[in-house]
Amino acid sequence: MFNLILSIIILIFLAGFILFFFIDMMVSFYFGAPFVDTGNNLVDAIVRLGNPKSHDIFYDLGCGSGKIVCAFARKQVLRSTGIEITPSAYHLSKFRNRNLKNAKIIYKNFDNVDFSDGTIIYCYLFPSLVQKLAKRFERQLKANTKVICQDFPIESKKPEQIIKVGRHKLFLYKY
Repeated sequence: MFNLILSIIILIFLAGFILFFFIDMMVSFYFGAPFVDTGNNLVDAIVRLGNPKSHDIFYDLGCGSGKIVCAFARKQVLRSTGIEITPSAYHLSKFRNRNLKNAKIIYKNFDNVDFSDGTIIYCYLFPSLVQKLAKRFERQLKANTKVICQDFPIESKKPEQIIKVGRHKLFLYKY
């Protein structure tokens, strides 16, 4: 009897986990891109390309685990903000950045967040979203704001710099 009850509890737990994982993945695909962890060598390259200073305000649009938000916050930028809509990635990011006073994680769709005060913006999103954001960047970003796109370039703008890191490309734009 005990083994039957234990088996039922385990099955319920596994079914709940699978359902949560499925819903979580569907949210990320629906809103723009699945969570993909960024390797440390790529994080270092993103930070070098952004060349952050103490007055900079950094935004990561779709911050996933918050690894890049954390890296910019540790470079002592004025503020490092991650925006994430996927529940599990949001909570992981909040946990990762919990001790950094200049790091903030927002649980929202970035379409509903004003990031026009940003001086460095990073995104690793599906190409259609990058192109949609390009129009918003043109309208809202201040002069000399740096935008770093991973793997998918902004088609309407010429990058200032392109670097290759392993199988990835980083595109730096200035607005």
